[in-house]
Amino acid sequence: MSLTRTALLLLAAPVGALRSQKKTNSSGGYIVTMGDSYSSGMGIHRLIRDYHKGEECCREFKTTPGSEVARNEGKPHLIPACGGDQLADIKSQFAGLQADHPRDAAKGWDGSTMMFTIGGNDILSNKGDNWPGILVNCIVSFYTDCHKKQSNQVANFDQLRNDLADFYNTVAQGANKATIRVWGYPRLLQRTWHCIPVPGVNKGATQWMDNMVDELNGHISQAVDVAKSRNPGVDLQFVDVTEYFTSGACNILSPHVHAIALSLENGLSPQSFHPSQRGYNAYYGALANSLARGLPPTRVDPGPPEPWYIERIFQGWDVSNTGKLSLDDVLVMGGEDATPKQTRILRKAFQEADLNQDGVLDLEEFKVFLPKVDGATS
Repeated sequence: MSLTRTALLLLAAPVGALRSQKKTNSSGGYIVTMGDSYSSGMGIHRLIRDYHKGEECCREFKTTPGSEVARNEGKPHLIPACGGDQLADIKSQFAGLQADHPRDAAKGWDGSTMMFTIGGNDILSNKGDNWPGILVNCIVSFYTDCHKKQSNQVANFDQLRNDLADFYNTVAQGANKATIRVWGYPRLLQRTWHCIPVPGVNKGATQWMDNMVDELNGHISQAVDVAKSRNPGVDLQFVDVTEYFTSGACNILSPHVHAIALSLENGLSPQSFHPSQRGYNAYYGALANSLARGLPPTRVDPGPPEPWYIERIFQGWDVSNTGKLSLDDVLVMGGEDATPKQTRILRKAFQEADLNQDGVLDLEEFKVFLPKVDGATS
């Protein structure tokens, strides 16, 4: 599949209805994960069928942060979080929780911990595109200044902040005895001197995309502050995750956020531009520190990069579909503003990885090439 076709499907997360596991809990207190795909666990598995019951919400009950907290504290875990959900859907998630658990609702969810991400799917550009659409406009543009176009700028941050503050207020009032944590979003790309896993993206665009996440997080944090001021006795906090997510989709071998991932199941894997298991472990670390109740470090193994991941990067640069990469193909990886030193790094890595010295890299040689680049500093 071509990069353009892949990018046009980017982050087309499904919208699902409210779903949670209903359990009787007489001990008092649940771990509750509401929100969108960044809460549900989307990104942990490559295929939708590998998530809970194969549902398109892409919920993972084993290795998400809430699941780990639930295991550590011996509490049931509820996950109404669903990939693709917007603010209106997440309001329904909370209303569903209140209806399904009237005793806990009557007690203000005393002893429970609630966590969620929200807002990413509600962003709209001046042109009317949502967040996936904004990303698509830049990734398929191949080194153009898409990030400078007024039509691609976010148009509704102020309205979104106000709407979020109202929702946080609703949660604070309905779960006034709970511990409530509102996660921020990670910077998606975090370009270093290259962004090899995301072919064609402009350096300025990568920084702009990360800056947009920072701006969104700023509005989320402000909305939490407003709700907190209205409910001073409620344990409601914003959890900034930027210091925990230290490598984005531009990282080759150990990203906290996946780049574009493909799947024979539906063309584009739900992993695309969502946290890897390493990223969800980072979410857990940020959450555990904010809770300050002695939770142990994560025990979930992030695992090595999947073999298909390197193949996907290779295919992204093999625009001629020959199964080979020339030196010219490789030099483009430094970006349109590569410095002479960066070009030398790529040239040297190419020469060392070209094991049969035929002037091109096949997939096996590309596997040799990537660690050499990943370990180089510019």
